[in-house]
Amino acid sequence: MENGWILIFDSGVGGLTILHRMLQMYPNENYYYYADVANVPYGNKDKDEVQDLILKAIASVNQRYNLKSIVIACNTATSVAIQSLRNLYSIPIIGMEPAIKPGISQLTNGSICVMATALTLQEEKFQNLIKNLNVDDKVVSIAMPELVEAAEEFDFNSPKLVATIKRKLSSINWSQIEVLVLGCTHFIYFSKLLSFLLPDHVKIIDGNEGTIRQISNKLTHFNRANGQVITSLSGKEIDNELIKPYLDFLDKLKSQ
Repeated sequence: MENGWILIFDSGVGGLTILHRMLQMYPNENYYYYADVANVPYGNKDKDEVQDLILKAIASVNQRYNLKSIVIACNTATSVAIQSLRNLYSIPIIGMEPAIKPGISQLTNGSICVMATALTLQEEKFQNLIKNLNVDDKVVSIAMPELVEAAEEFDFNSPKLVATIKRKLSSINWSQIEVLVLGCTHFIYFSKLLSFLLPDHVKIIDGNEGTIRQISNKLTHFNRANGQVITSLSGKEIDNELIKPYLDFLDKLKSQ
């Protein structure tokens, strides 16, 4: 299935952080980027509703394209739908999870803070991850749905947003926190801003690198022709120029 398509699925623009990295590593692949903007954010919705949205959206793409892999570039979507998708499809399906294990490995005597959506933090998958690592006493969490909404509006540093972030961050005792885990792909756009607002000793990590490694390990046939990118907003295919500002922003973020 060398010339098949890699579907990268997210509730909105967060998964572009994965697409951006994949385009740098494997520019010859065919990518179908599906942003379910009609239903973003997922993090404040009921679990069953979110799962239904995801399964229907992916089924519609699978009917029209020869998919060789599905990447769920969303922690919330992974939490609620990854097992159902693996039961339905025989191709590699790669999901996201908060990078708690890498975060724990960087601790000395402090704790980690996981920043995610409310639904991710409530899900059994997240709770089991903490329990299996035996780090209940080392993890605090904070829900930040405001960052999902801001990213969708291409707002990365407005005064109103900065004030909101500062207010939410003030609920955490950062003197005890050594690592901040960004548990949502939307949050990666704000990594530099968060770094500026937090004490210097706090390291910021995310789960993208782990997901990229999984994709690289599971894709056994790589496309050697010139790849294509198709962008879809809740099933409506659009001009790729509409996502270019986000990819350009990520280029700038990487170079800073």
